[in-house]
Amino acid sequence: MDSIFQEIRQRGTFLFPFQHYEMYNETGHLFVSAHWHTEIEVICQIQGTTLLTVEGTVYHVLPGDIYFINSGLIHQFRSEDPQSLYYAYVFPMESLAFAREDYSQTFYLKPLVQGTLLFPTCIPDGAACRNSIRDCILTLIEKNKRQCPGYQLYTKAMLYQIISCLYEEHMLVSQQKTVQSSGFDKSILSYLEEHYSEKLYLNEIAGFFHMSPKYFCRYFKKHFGKTLMEYMNYLRIEKACGMLLSTQQPILDIALTSGFSNISYFNKCFKKLTGVTPKVFRTMHRNE
Repeated sequence: MDSIFQEIRQRGTFLFPFQHYEMYNETGHLFVSAHWHTEIEVICQIQGTTLLTVEGTVYHVLPGDIYFINSGLIHQFRSEDPQSLYYAYVFPMESLAFAREDYSQTFYLKPLVQGTLLFPTCIPDGAACRNSIRDCILTLIEKNKRQCPGYQLYTKAMLYQIISCLYEEHMLVSQQKTVQSSGFDKSILSYLEEHYSEKLYLNEIAGFFHMSPKYFCRYFKKHFGKTLMEYMNYLRIEKACGMLLSTQQPILDIALTSGFSNISYFNKCFKKLTGVTPKVFRTMHRNE
């Protein structure tokens, strides 16, 4: 069931599987639904605020903040701040390994590749390495945007420098000290993913997980940062967006397929979460 939320996509190229993302909240309703991947993800907030949820813990990400998401952790992003802008850089830790075993490989890189050491969730305000790491992230993002000759080598150099700074400040975390991925939370999200197109009832969902409706609602809000209804609306609109761009289906059919029984409520939710109507969304993005 965990594989339902695994994000599997080609990062960069086969020989350079590194990818950067510029996440600007131009509509005022940014939402990246819950997912996980095997790669490491580094987040650098540039302006505005973003809410990052990692394994049920919600972090308010502010300008200048740096967050790391380790392999296998369920996370999601959301922001109602139209000024929010953050960069995400995703890379496979094993691609930083050397072909030949040496001191750096054995004592510094191998613990991270094997997962016995993990990246810290965030870099505290007062950390001596904060500015250095932020400069490295911004530099490698700029190099990846421009893709000048040698940018691949420069990217790896910046990532090595970030890791070196974390070692120097003793900020890498032993796996034993971290909270492990919650299989129960993944089961809840998997259930919703499998049944999003159906008419769902709180009593049935709570009963499936052997909880009272009241306790399930409290648990869900605490671990996912949204009410069940809010999460389902986001999930269903996300599915609808995909269908609007990848199919020729009428908007009414898409509304019904994505779990809405009422076209007017679908249109209301869609505009609230994306800033535009489904028709405008389809036209706008197909003309990009």
